[in-house]
Amino acid sequence: RGVGAIIHCAANTSFSDDEQRSIWRTNVHGATNLVALARREAPDARLVFVSTASVVTAPVGTCLPEEAPFAGHENPYTRSKREAEGIVSSSDLDVVIARPSIVLSRGVDDRAMARSILWSLPIMNEIGDVPVDRDAPVDLVPADFVADALVRLAVEPRLAHRVYHISAGRDSRTFGQILSEIVRANPEYSRIRPTGAAGRRPTGSRRLFRPIEAYLPFINAGVRYANDRLQAEIGRAGRAPASIDYVSELLSLISLDEAFVEMARP
Repeated sequence: RGVGAIIHCAANTSFSDDEQRSIWRTNVHGATNLVALARREAPDARLVFVSTASVVTAPVGTCLPEEAPFAGHENPYTRSKREAEGIVSSSDLDVVIARPSIVLSRGVDDRAMARSILWSLPIMNEIGDVPVDRDAPVDLVPADFVADALVRLAVEPRLAHRVYHISAGRDSRTFGQILSEIVRANPEYSRIRPTGAAGRRPTGSRRLFRPIEAYLPFINAGVRYANDRLQAEIGRAGRAPASIDYVSELLSLISLDEAFVEMARP
């Protein structure tokens, strides 16, 4: 009864259609169980539910506010998060829904964590031509920034809203800008050539291409996630650091060969 806040960030983050039942059981049934537990054991606590900004990816090429309706590309993971958001938001609890964009592991001194998300770069480098829009913004945030924002949202006495993006927002760099910085610091990645969203899918590297294919619609949607609410609530701490300042730093923790061997296994 003395609990002040519950931060729920456990999830099955798989994009695979083969894992739909497991994803639904963890993310949707888990949200139902969480609400029941909070009502029973800590009815006065604030419940911070960690969702994902990618529950909305349309209209493409825009900066999306938190009130934008669910729309755009979806998969089992984002569908489960949409459903779970509805479960927690319709409860009678003090709920805050936090939607991080793409989270990289800055602030976590762990080589395995550094491969999170960044595993896709060695595969792109091996393939060469990849159907990615060079001008599409990629909304990246580091884990330490996300963790700090979640705690602040958990303890802030009065919040003006129930849904917050934890994102880079209008400061998001484009895929091409990020790639240029990566190549400048890591010339071995110079084989990555974005060919545009409508570019031909690689045929000779089908096994390698399959792991990244599920992520392309989210990148090529070219959306940013407005973070004005977060900045209004927690001030300067709500402004994400520039991704260019830390992506190459994270890549330096892993070798290209190590990341490729680890993440390209069947």
